[in-house]
Amino acid sequence: MGKVIIRVGVVLDMNSAVGKVAESCISAAVNDFYARNADYRTRISLVARDSKGDVVTAASA
Repeated sequence: MGKVIIRVGVVLDMNSAVGKVAESCISAAVNDFYARNADYRTRISLVARDSKGDVVTAASA
């Protein structure tokens, strides 16, 4: 059977240092998880959205 892709939205302020670090850390965590659990059929696909400082507007777009 093939892999099942599950899209997960991540809203971050990409203009801030915290947003950039958070995106990098989340991506690294997902990659590390699947490196250790390669037999899992489900795969998380991160969909990052830049809040541009306004989380409510970014989440609703």
